[in-house]
Amino acid sequence: MSADLRRQLEGGIEVLEAALGRYALLEKALRRRQWEHLLQARLAPLREVVRDEPAIVEALTRLHQRLQVEGASEGLEPALELARKIKRLRTRLEVLTDRRLDSGDSQWMTEGIRLAENLARLEQNLLPPAVSSEEKVLHWGGYLRDAKLEALAVLLAIVWLSSPSGWGLLWMLLPLFALLSQYLSSGWFWLTPRRLVWKPTGRKPIHLPLHAIPARKGVQLLSPTQVRVSVVDGRRFQLEFIEGAARLVTLLNQLPRPSGPS
Repeated sequence: MSADLRRQLEGGIEVLEAALGRYALLEKALRRRQWEHLLQARLAPLREVVRDEPAIVEALTRLHQRLQVEGASEGLEPALELARKIKRLRTRLEVLTDRRLDSGDSQWMTEGIRLAENLARLEQNLLPPAVSSEEKVLHWGGYLRDAKLEALAVLLAIVWLSSPSGWGLLWMLLPLFALLSQYLSSGWFWLTPRRLVWKPTGRKPIHLPLHAIPARKGVQLLSPTQVRVSVVDGRRFQLEFIEGAARLVTLLNQLPRPSGPS
């Protein structure tokens, strides 16, 4: 793409090129079954897209206006191809975000507003409970499924289907009950420079200010998926069956303690 065209579009090409990569990352994440986990890991690109949405729409509009005035030309074709890719990605993202938000109302919004609104809602949904967007999330995690138990459940189901019996059904249900118990004992956590937020499955989030968690003594790694957190008032919290447990302990021990309440 020529430098002259880039200069004439006053930064619009650079905006679209940056958006193309971010849109592709978001689409890939939204198509996966564990899309929430993946989007948490891509929270920065999501925020950048939400921030840049007005500039992206403006760049597309200006490019379309230039096409109407000058008509298609060889010099303009690279920019038009970029715009076509962006529009195809935006259309797919609108459908995917509608599905993930389970939203029927947004389909009546005009182009541009619909995607911007959906992305903003997704960003808000992924933020830790009662933690502002200005408070950076350093680490997060949630329920880590037990692959061995899942494989055992599938194997026992196959055995039972080949030779149904009451005892076989009981043996098949045991690992399923174990998985359900693990899920209900687990939850989600978010770590920021000021607090640890722990949200047990089906319950309200618990905010633990870092100044209330003694370094070293206040954090214990019990297993690769279990962490015990003790606070100065004597309470203890067990974060069970979570991903990223070892990194959580490392960060909690390394982070400086704020001097006052959050």
